[in-house]
Amino acid sequence: GSSIEGGAAGVGSAKITAAGMNFARIEAMANGRDELARQVSVKVKNLFKNFTQTTGIGDDLTVDKVSLNVSKQVANQVLQGSRQKNSWISPSSTLYILMVVDPEILKTSVKNSVTTSMKNDKAMWQQFQAKKAHNELEKEIEKEFNNSQNQ
Repeated sequence: GSSIEGGAAGVGSAKITAAGMNFARIEAMANGRDELARQVSVKVKNLFKNFTQTTGIGDDLTVDKVSLNVSKQVANQVLQGSRQKNSWISPSSTLYILMVVDPEILKTSVKNSVTTSMKNDKAMWQQFQAKKAHNELEKEIEKEFNNSQNQ
């Protein structure tokens, strides 16, 4: 899979044109970050679906709203926390750059965003605390953003 030590990874590419290498690099990195953010959004949605099904917290509408909110917040933090891990140039002069984000940054970011977003919905937050769902949340976060060697 494309998980790098349990974080997330995205490859971006750009054609090297007359505009030069630097231009291509900026573009490839941006594409790599987009791919990273997309992957993380998918993971957050899965995490949320599993978490809310297991715990019975929130109604569909609330869950969707919070999930979307968390996806946006986490994607933002991922973009800031991402770094270039590798790059290579194909024979056809396309530059590829591998962008990664550290699993710990991801997990912390997801946990904080979920908590903040749930606090904004009073009913959901009360359910969360009443069901002592913190452990369940931790478990789902570990499952979605785990170290690859533990899968």
